[in-house]
Amino acid sequence: MLYRQMDDSAPADWHEFFVEDPFAVKRRKHCLKRGTHLIKNHTTIREQPTFRPFLVQVRAVNSRGFSAIEPETVLGWSGEDVPLEAPRGLRLVAHRNHSTVELGWEELKSASSVRGHFVGFRLDHWPSVRPFLITSQIVPNISTVATISGLQALTNYEAKVCVLNGQYESEGSNLLKFTTIEGAPSKVHNLRVHSVGSRSLLATWEPPLHPNGNLRGFYLAFENLSSGFTEETFVLRRQLFYLHESLSPETPFRVAVWAETGGGEGPRTWRNTRTWPLRDPDPPLFSVRSLSPTVLRVRWFPSGNASSAAHWRMHTDQWHQTVPIVLPQVVFDLRNLAEGTDYVLIGEAREGPKRRRASEALNIRTESSRGRPPFSKERLRSAAWFLAVLIACALTFALLAVACVVAQRNADGIPLGFMAFRRREKRFGPALRFRTPSSSTGEEELGPADAWIGWRRAAKCTNAFWRRRNGD
Repeated sequence: MLYRQMDDSAPADWHEFFVEDPFAVKRRKHCLKRGTHLIKNHTTIREQPTFRPFLVQVRAVNSRGFSAIEPETVLGWSGEDVPLEAPRGLRLVAHRNHSTVELGWEELKSASSVRGHFVGFRLDHWPSVRPFLITSQIVPNISTVATISGLQALTNYEAKVCVLNGQYESEGSNLLKFTTIEGAPSKVHNLRVHSVGSRSLLATWEPPLHPNGNLRGFYLAFENLSSGFTEETFVLRRQLFYLHESLSPETPFRVAVWAETGGGEGPRTWRNTRTWPLRDPDPPLFSVRSLSPTVLRVRWFPSGNASSAAHWRMHTDQWHQTVPIVLPQVVFDLRNLAEGTDYVLIGEAREGPKRRRASEALNIRTESSRGRPPFSKERLRSAAWFLAVLIACALTFALLAVACVVAQRNADGIPLGFMAFRRREKRFGPALRFRTPSSSTGEEELGPADAWIGWRRAAKCTNAFWRRRNGD
């Protein structure tokens, strides 16, 4: 094998390097026998400078000399190493939008500092609050500008870039910190539009799933499909509904809702609906529940009315009126009532300034903290459940105890306990015993508990006997 280092100023001399193959004959016979090709040989030339170009020739040689055909010259390189120079001047070039930024850095001063095949640059970025969530991208070596997309709006990020060759990477550049800008929000979620009267429409929605910034509010547009007239309005971000009460009766409308942030307005979401014919409102339906002796909770069940109000009075006093209850509110509380007093409650549905309809009178009595019975139905029900659980637990434990006693008496195996052992002796006779001297009389006596010790000693003696016999 011949090789020499390429140098434009002064061509270097060729160096010869012989590679012996002691198994060439055996491998040739084996390959010819199996009908396969010879495996190409390879070698390593050490102690060469880092990443230098070389011209290499491989020429066959045998005992008679070199091959007659001139070998092909191939350009090769020595090994790579860690790049010496890191990128400098990493900076934010521009914000494309709320999710895309453009970063740039300076070119390398010397191409030789790469010390390898210049693959390009690797750009890493991650959220500042989650440094473990690193996203990388490879930038070609001819470019010093990269675009990062898929970012979150109004979020702090960090980034750095390094040089790549075929096997190694350089140290990171300066750490860049930047914050993304606001963007236009996505469409509002779950928009619903209902006709709640001959002149009223109720629109409800939820905030966008991707606000892409700080929401300022919502725009609404009511388009009259008959006349083409469009009316727009704006509500703050905390309000997720809007009731329009001055529309034309029995008219088709198209309603749009869209959100706005500091980055602009989002896409519009449309719904089609139609107001009802002009008629009197339906009588309101209410349910009343006592929260305390002085508070009643009234729940209104809408049935085609945009607003309603409640009138109430004591049997001997004048009428009192609540503030109008407007959709989507359906629950309100009557407070500061007298304890243990009878009241008359009447609901009134309203459609515009003139059309009204009242419900039937509802008589209700507030609770009295003094006259409240000590044992109410709820307390009695709770006590009954508690007693039932206690009785069930007691019966369960009693059944378990009886089952244990029956199982102990009818057991056919080893009796459980001292008393069971005595009963077994009375029924089947004395078991195997060992005599032990009595501490009081000095005579030998038998104890019921000695049978257990006797059984264990007998088992040990039997095992020892069989071990000796087998050993002999």
